[in-house]
Amino acid sequence: MSVLPYVRICNELLKASPSLQRLLLKIYSILRNIDVGTNIYRTRRKARYQHTQLKVVEFVGFRGYTKDVELVECLQAALPGLEKLVIDPHPVSPSDKCGEWDIGKAIYNAQQLRNILSLGAKLVISSEEDNNNFSSEEN
Repeated sequence: MSVLPYVRICNELLKASPSLQRLLLKIYSILRNIDVGTNIYRTRRKARYQHTQLKVVEFVGFRGYTKDVELVECLQAALPGLEKLVIDPHPVSPSDKCGEWDIGKAIYNAQQLRNILSLGAKLVISSEEDNNNFSSEEN
């Protein structure tokens, strides 16, 4: 399954909400293929639409799969003013644990996003202890 449908939905949402400043994405495991992306590097994609007001994106349910990373890349390409990307690698809900849920691996994969984030955007990763109290701040 391609990440393209999610990108299209996000693009339409961004176009319809030009004043949006914060976006919360909850990605359920059932929506993903089981292909773990451990080597996170990609060429940046040129976005068709640039949303200049959106400053904060929160991504709940991040596991570091290729699709997760591609979605972050596409969003970042469309958000030149992105100031903070909050990654919560915990399941969206207790019933969302599709297969093994390795928080440590998801956190490691989230840390690799630093390599693709634009300068000035802060990466915040929720740790297991605080589960939704976003700490582990990284620049």
